[in-house]
Amino acid sequence: MASMLRRGDEVEVCSKQVGFVGSYYAATVITNIGNHSYAVRYKNLVTEEDQSQPLTEIVAADEVRPMPPKVSATGFSLYDAVDAYDNDGWWVGAISGKRGSDHYYVFFNTYGVEILYPLSRLRPHLSPLLSFSNVIKPSSLSVSRSDSVCGSRMALILRGDEVEVCSKQVGFVGSYYAATVINNYGNQSYAVRYKNLVSEDDESQPLIEIVSADEVRPMPHTVSATEFSLYDGVDAYDNDGWWVGTISGKQDSDHYYVFFDTYGVEILYPLSRLRPHRETNGIWVTKKRV
Repeated sequence: MASMLRRGDEVEVCSKQVGFVGSYYAATVITNIGNHSYAVRYKNLVTEEDQSQPLTEIVAADEVRPMPPKVSATGFSLYDAVDAYDNDGWWVGAISGKRGSDHYYVFFNTYGVEILYPLSRLRPHLSPLLSFSNVIKPSSLSVSRSDSVCGSRMALILRGDEVEVCSKQVGFVGSYYAATVINNYGNQSYAVRYKNLVSEDDESQPLIEIVSADEVRPMPHTVSATEFSLYDGVDAYDNDGWWVGTISGKQDSDHYYVFFDTYGVEILYPLSRLRPHRETNGIWVTKKRV
């Protein structure tokens, strides 16, 4: 909460309105109203009636903080807390990736979205409770535990971990997609960024999705197979993911028929697109002759 703010002070107002939570807007204090609110004039927001006039508003004292000092940053690390300048205000997020030398992906936990920004539109997120002396950095050791993952017991999943998401959507049941954990939400769900799936709105951007904890499992270790036997449990790589099936036949030395019980179909695959199907109970187990 802001303290000892006077008329004329430069401040930032952190909105609590739906759709604007986690955003800060530059303003000037016009006057204070008792100990609980201030009248402020925004620097970059205008009135709906006359867009040549700055917006004036009465806001609660706990929505106002002193203007943070300007801090220049030459770069950021994964999970650094930042503010991204967008729509006339600063929005609180965390660095979730990097593109090139001066563009960063920012994940906004409140809205479950990830957006790419140039370095010039980012600043370190500062806390007035620390007199703006420290940058708050979310712990990369934020952990969550889930009871099951597609039928398998699961270990700790950390932010930044490589995982596979096993879909429960109709038409995709029994398929696994590689992803990276961006954030977790208690013990119930994770925000993930897929490696091979893209956004419908912009196919140059990876798909970001919030999935339930029981749909996520650690990335299995790479295991090469020189051959399979009849009825071995396998995963077949198709349509950007791994699909669970069973060896139902062999065509030659390196081509196998795979039967997908969920869909009642059999497809021929080269050995290079198959891997042993494994489940985890803390220890990866290969499913043989299921």
